[in-house]
Amino acid sequence: MPFKVRFHIYAPGKLAPDFSTDDRRLAYVELNARRAKHGQAMTRMSADVQPVEPLTKGEQFVLQIWEIRKAMHKYYNCGRRHEDMLASIALESALDKQIKSARAFLDSHPGYPVKDEKAHAFFLIVEAWREAWHERKRFSQKRGYDLQVYKEMTRKIRDYESKIDMYIKGTIGL
Repeated sequence: MPFKVRFHIYAPGKLAPDFSTDDRRLAYVELNARRAKHGQAMTRMSADVQPVEPLTKGEQFVLQIWEIRKAMHKYYNCGRRHEDMLASIALESALDKQIKSARAFLDSHPGYPVKDEKAHAFFLIVEAWREAWHERKRFSQKRGYDLQVYKEMTRKIRDYESKIDMYIKGTIGL
């Protein structure tokens, strides 16, 4: 497996983990057991992902997307701090440049053989997600935009994000 995942379980109100393991099943069993106890419903778990070298280009791309999704979650779920927003925007900008470069290469080499079909399909989903994200951003900046259209764009983006998260979960082993 190209990724090593370390799971940490935190007791409610604690900043340091009180249980850590590399075993995914054990981590989820422990988390669910703690949440089932009375008064422990706010127990949370985090995962640290470390790549085991060497990574393929597809695995590097998955890791990059995971870092972006993690930064986005941190911004939206942890108080929308300005520093978190800037970190997320920097990662997203780097991804957009990488997608633009890869798209230019693919368009200039129409008969180029695809080595990994799953990784290529994932790239296409990520590309569509970023295009939908930018389209919604441009649409929301218009004066008097239609709220129903905006909600439909948001639903489309969330569909892409759920597909991306499922692929990341399966590839990394979260």
